[in-house]
Amino acid sequence: MSHLARRWRHRTPRAVLLVVLAVALTGLAGPVEAAAPVTVAVTPVVDEGRAVTVTVRCSARSACSGTTALSLAGVGSERLRWKVAAKKSRTLRWVLTPAQYRTFAARTSGARLTATVRTTRPGTVTVTKRVTLRKAAAPVQVSLPTTVDANRRVGVSVACVARTTCSGSAVLTLAGVGTTRLAVDVAAQRTTSYTWTLTPAQHAALEAAEGGLTLTARVTTLRPHRVTVTRSGTLRTPSAQVSTDLERAEIGADHLLTVPLTCASATGCAGTLTLLASGTPKITAGYTLSRGPGSVTFEVPHAVAMNLTTAWDTGFALLVSESAPHPFRTTRPLALRLSERALSVAYAQRNWVPNSQGGDYDTCPATLHASYETVGPDGKVYPTWHPARVVDPATGQLCTFGHEHGADPTTSDIYGWVADWYAPADLRPSEPRGLPFGYVSEQLDHWIMHGGEGHSMRHEDNAGHKVFVANNVKMIDADKNWLYLPGTTTKVECDYLIKAHQGSWSADATANNAHELLFAVKCNDGTAMITSTLGKFGNSNELNPNCDPTQTVATVGSTLPPGQGGRRLIPTAACIEAWATGSNAQEWALYEVWEGHNTITTSDGAQLASFDPWFGVRDPSRYYDPAKSTATANGISRPIDLAWRTTSPATTFPWSEAITAGAHDWVSPDSPFNGAKRDFYLNQLQLTDPGTPGDVVFTTPYGDQASATRFEGSIPQYVHPGGVLGTVRLATQKFDTNADWGKNNGVHAPN
Repeated sequence: MSHLARRWRHRTPRAVLLVVLAVALTGLAGPVEAAAPVTVAVTPVVDEGRAVTVTVRCSARSACSGTTALSLAGVGSERLRWKVAAKKSRTLRWVLTPAQYRTFAARTSGARLTATVRTTRPGTVTVTKRVTLRKAAAPVQVSLPTTVDANRRVGVSVACVARTTCSGSAVLTLAGVGTTRLAVDVAAQRTTSYTWTLTPAQHAALEAAEGGLTLTARVTTLRPHRVTVTRSGTLRTPSAQVSTDLERAEIGADHLLTVPLTCASATGCAGTLTLLASGTPKITAGYTLSRGPGSVTFEVPHAVAMNLTTAWDTGFALLVSESAPHPFRTTRPLALRLSERALSVAYAQRNWVPNSQGGDYDTCPATLHASYETVGPDGKVYPTWHPARVVDPATGQLCTFGHEHGADPTTSDIYGWVADWYAPADLRPSEPRGLPFGYVSEQLDHWIMHGGEGHSMRHEDNAGHKVFVANNVKMIDADKNWLYLPGTTTKVECDYLIKAHQGSWSADATANNAHELLFAVKCNDGTAMITSTLGKFGNSNELNPNCDPTQTVATVGSTLPPGQGGRRLIPTAACIEAWATGSNAQEWALYEVWEGHNTITTSDGAQLASFDPWFGVRDPSRYYDPAKSTATANGISRPIDLAWRTTSPATTFPWSEAITAGAHDWVSPDSPFNGAKRDFYLNQLQLTDPGTPGDVVFTTPYGDQASATRFEGSIPQYVHPGGVLGTVRLATQKFDTNADWGKNNGVHAPN
């Protein structure tokens, strides 16, 4: 060691040597970047208090201090000083001025914020964070009640739509009555109800306020950010949610009383209905209703019914005891008397009964089905449309009829007009209006007995009556051009309400061509028509295979008159083998279409009306099978059986659904073949002014021999041509292409 080195060693402090050594090592290893002693987080919203929030966390072992420079693009900037203890966090807030906030809020896509954090302790380090700021969205949704409950409680629901807990406070104010303050703490993605119980005096003030009082809820959240949500609505004391317009009712031989009810609550209604005689309860039935119309049917006790006469007895009342949506009781006077109406064949003999064709799937009683009735033009009682699944008043539970009648006729824009047409002149206010099923068949019997010799009676099953509705149909001519009202740009539109009997489960349609048809139409050019006939679909004792409509298959057994056009395209065994099995299998193998051709004509053959609707069935539960036919009977087979046969089974849709469900018979609800997937076509509509009073003519049940004078067994038909339609050839239009009236409602073959 040199003399100089020894002197340096003895005279140089050790600290200096360490510094020199560190410098030397630094020179060897390159520069070392100091780790940032802080982390920075920016809340990506500007809260309701106009605040921009930045959180600084000190990760060092000693306190951190420094400055934060905030710059909001196009809005302004701010500089904040801070000091944070070791391992702690501090939240910094920059409150925008009103002018700055207005500038920021005008930017729908937000604004870019740059946060530059510079530490002075424990070292000098700069950390930059950039985010896009937007206005804070409300983290909660508030729902108010419309009524106070029976215990004077007002319930307010607060839903936290944020991903973290929502907390804050709620101020509830009932105008002119009082205010209460509640703490709010709702878990993320959850809803909590908060209750304000009014004092007796407050509740009395609410009861006295006609029309209710304004309830205001002001919910202010502090977490996840500060936002105030205000909701207002009218609060009332409870009112009746169930009503009935029944004032008088006739009791028939079955002693059944059906009470129409209407539920006004969006959440549904539940409770009981009690028949009172001189103030004494006689029978009670429960009800559960969705919003809208419904009914309760119960059997009047024999001891009550035996004292009724054909004169009105006003000693009765209906007590409606509501339990939901809130307790309420109302009493309505009721007059009862014995019915004088005769029962039609369709009602008394052809009405539906459970499981009449095998199986044990129907859960509604026959008496409930019979309660769906209407009075026809002849004053007799007829079955009418009903849902496929209803609440049984006797049990309060849903039950099924196993069949359906298509579209709800009340959804037709012309339902009221048509229902009034079929109502008898002496219809009482308490009696129902509707579409009478089997009315034409009833008149056919009468006509045959009074001059219609040589014709056969024709009564069809209840389930086959199907309703079709088409509102606001824009009319198109045969060249696909819109039709307009003369001198305007308004298109010609028509409303149709149709009821056709289309059974697709038995051999009936393989030979019989005449099926009951109600056809009503009303258009904005003045065209209007309501007809009831035995509509003809081709000739009797023949059908056309759906896979080859040009061919005709002879059948047997019908005594109905020949048709005047149209046809019945029905699947045959040959069509099934060609279309449902093997490489050519397709879903439409069973599709059958009944093409109608119907007229209203005078005795000398003059045509007053011509109309030809078509009706399609995509899933019939039978097809014509000549191998099962005899010289006196037409044989049919069941499509479902193709899925189970060992040779060339049908495995494509919809047979694949049946296979998945497991082996079952043709009447099972598991079968995809129930005749409920139906569509219909509208074609020509030719009308001529009949020149009769009120545009009404009277015809035979087949629509001929039209006369201005009523005769025995005749049916009134209304024919009124409009200003555009009448002679124009129209294009064919198809409706209900994807309709399935038997989905999830217990419908099964026979339907």
